[in-house]
Amino acid sequence: MQAWLQSGMPMQRIAVNLSARQLRDSEFVAGVQRILESTGLAARRLEFELTESVLVQQDEEANSVFRALQAMGITISIDDFGTGYSSLSYLKRYKVNRLKIDRAFVRDIVSDAHDAAMTKGIITLVHSVGL
Repeated sequence: MQAWLQSGMPMQRIAVNLSARQLRDSEFVAGVQRILESTGLAARRLEFELTESVLVQQDEEANSVFRALQAMGITISIDDFGTGYSSLSYLKRYKVNRLKIDRAFVRDIVSDAHDAAMTKGIITLVHSVGL
């Protein structure tokens, strides 16, 4: 991303999927810090996405990783929300910055009142908790 930015490509942020294995790696946060320092990329331009299935495999130690990454300025997101292991407890238990609603809900919101209502409900809920 840093090379793209230097070449003039207008980008705000790049999202990278994060795995359960990476969250359990005791060197992960330090490795991210080293990469940001060596590339010169601003942490605010990096977003780590986790699916709900990854969160199922985690414990409270994941929150310490999230807090460390967020302290650097990195955004943490739950991706594909509403599918698979959906649970509102993730929004309470894990400190994330953004929630990305699965496209199965948003794809037909213009033509499907049910999808529109569910999407609106999710958005209202996450806005009320500051996401």
